[in-house]
Amino acid sequence: MATDDTRTVPHGECQIEAWGQSVEAIRSQVVAPACGVSDSVEFDAAASRNQGSSTTVDALSAGLKWVPSSATLETALGTFAVGAEAGVFWARDAQRGWHGDSVAIAALTSLAIGPAWNLYANLFTTRSLTDSTHSNGLRMAVAWQPEPRWLLFAEGLATRGSKTIGNAGLRFWAVPDTLGLDIVASRAGSGAVAVSVGLGWYGLRLP
Repeated sequence: MATDDTRTVPHGECQIEAWGQSVEAIRSQVVAPACGVSDSVEFDAAASRNQGSSTTVDALSAGLKWVPSSATLETALGTFAVGAEAGVFWARDAQRGWHGDSVAIAALTSLAIGPAWNLYANLFTTRSLTDSTHSNGLRMAVAWQPEPRWLLFAEGLATRGSKTIGNAGLRFWAVPDTLGLDIVASRAGSGAVAVSVGLGWYGLRLP
């Protein structure tokens, strides 16, 4: 999901997520590792490239996610949690080489309704480092896990001044809680449909 949850990688562990996307004959690939700095803080990074790029990697990002244990509350509906994340993004092009592209911060919320349903919402703001403009947006998702090996989700991604994007996908746990296989379909306001296929490898112990 593009909508982030309020879980963090456990302290001393890492994970790697990778996916490829195809939309209107344009392909891109992303690798996104993350590690638990503490039980409540996660370090995230990502590297990506687009098909036809003159460089192997043309975008990088790094950030931190913070979900304090004190920010979890048991309610009549289920377990509610809040957190925050911040990140910086770099891009590379033929004219300027590597340069700062943008910075972003987001407020994260989640609600676990029983063992099978989860609701997520992210309120975010992004500042362009090129022209100092700001954009605000909202990501919302619902996830359903009918049985331990399958997860299905749908989400909407809205950014002020842009058309809403809708995603729907599923995950199959080939190795429960360790190796997940994903397929996601996305539809932008223009009507273009993108399909991405990916995997996640979790529970990697730091030396």
